Amino acid sequence: MREIEEILRYFPNSIYTLLKNTLMQDRNLQNDLQEIRIRVERAILLKTRQADIVIDYQISSTEILQILEKLCENSIYAYKNQICEGFLTVRGGHRIGITGTAVMEERKNY
Repeated sequence: MREIEEILRYFPNSIYTLLKNTLMQDRNLQNDLQEIRIRVERAILLKTRQADIVIDYQISSTEILQILEKLCENSIYAYKNQICEGFLTVRGGHRIGITGTAVMEERKNY
């Protein structure tokens, strides 16, 4: 559970609690978890080797921003280059994929 805690700490309290409770119910889920997929106004998706588990909780854009701010240690600008590459690497070597809409000017992302 320690490795999962490293990842869950980036989520706002309500989502942290929801995910932790879900994962605590099933030890196999903890071991098989490969991805936590969050998207604005969509359910949370836990991807494992065998199945996808849907958690009926709709993430708000405010919560997405809170997660991003935690990932970037409240300095999103400092992580601009990593974000433009499409992912952030956090403690433990975990990669956090980021997608969205980018603004480009003269082949530079902003």
